[in-house]
Amino acid sequence: MASEGCRIMAGDFSSIEAVVNACLAGEEWKVQLFRDRGDPYCTFASQAVGREVLPKSDPRCSAQDKKDRQNIGKPGELAFGYQGAVGAWRRFDRSDAFKEQEIVSFVRAWRDLHPAIYGSWRGYEDACLEAVMNPGRLTGYHQIGFERVDGWLTMILPNGKRLWYWAPQVRFTMPRWHDPEVNEDCAAGTCDCKPRPQVHYMAQKEGQWRLTPTYGGKLCENAVQATSRELLKPAELAIEAAGYPVVLSVYDEIVCDVPVGRGSAKEFAEIVAEAVAGLEWARGWPIRMDEPWEGSRYKKE
Repeated sequence: MASEGCRIMAGDFSSIEAVVNACLAGEEWKVQLFRDRGDPYCTFASQAVGREVLPKSDPRCSAQDKKDRQNIGKPGELAFGYQGAVGAWRRFDRSDAFKEQEIVSFVRAWRDLHPAIYGSWRGYEDACLEAVMNPGRLTGYHQIGFERVDGWLTMILPNGKRLWYWAPQVRFTMPRWHDPEVNEDCAAGTCDCKPRPQVHYMAQKEGQWRLTPTYGGKLCENAVQATSRELLKPAELAIEAAGYPVVLSVYDEIVCDVPVGRGSAKEFAEIVAEAVAGLEWARGWPIRMDEPWEGSRYKKE
């Protein structure tokens, strides 16, 4: 609830992880889509169903367009950006409306539509492996770097900040798609799956240090979410300095407790836009904030 004499004012970045993923990977068509304020859910749904799925803003948009956007376009965009497949889809769509074979076809459609992001998963993984096996050597893929420093593997973000992974090592493991419980060839031992090098590191899991594997999609997720935070924090600091007291952040959303009569949603968005535009390392990225809202009570839609 807002403090006495104040109102809650909040705004969040539009599709921030999808935008950053496209920018880091060099998926130029999608970066342009966001510049043009296109609808990524409709774009993917169109690829998946083999016809144009129109956005809600188009007067020709049909009930089927809305259904395909919501039931295919949205879960696919949310699930597939970090090398997810059927399991990831099921986390975002619990309806069981699609059979596994249909979901696999959606996975392939998304990857065909996003060749740069698809290639980035292997790019991040290869650069990470090279860094772990060659301490002191700086490696990287596009705007993300890797370097082993003493007992740590570090991921270097576009602005130079580092993420740290303790005690990295390379182990040979079966690929993630090797699944004897699902794949008959894997169960029979006739598949062509072979052990491959994979980076592991020590991490806190359930209160204990455990050896944890990582892979291209997970490294991509780490890079995108950490970079997204490096966009959020300067915006928070700018908002605070302009007299909008920040009381909360929720993922990509900044929430303020603002005295009645001070500021406006329009000014709020302008301050954020100016703060992000001033980041040299993200120059040209189509980062924008959805129109902020005001009210007496915080809400999450």
